[in-house]
Amino acid sequence: MSISKEEYDEMMTELQADRQNVETRLQNLSSADDHFNKIISTIFALASRAHDLFKSSELEEKRRIITILFPNLEMNAEKLVFTPHRLLICF
Repeated sequence: MSISKEEYDEMMTELQADRQNVETRLQNLSSADDHFNKIISTIFALASRAHDLFKSSELEEKRRIITILFPNLEMNAEKLVFTPHRLLICF
């Protein structure tokens, strides 16, 4: 079985377009990985200094930190009840 030059050229054009699409997707995924790694690095850096940051903060800043870490903080009778932020549960 043989193919004509036109068929060959058409198949080659399609394959090159597919290859370009795959390379673009791979580049996007790689970029997303880099962004994720930077975010995780920042979170760990903040977490390692959290105690010092909290101690040296003003009252309003402490409230913001607590609100971010524990968005569902409540008092139940005399007991403090909280659910950590969903992103922190895995740690």
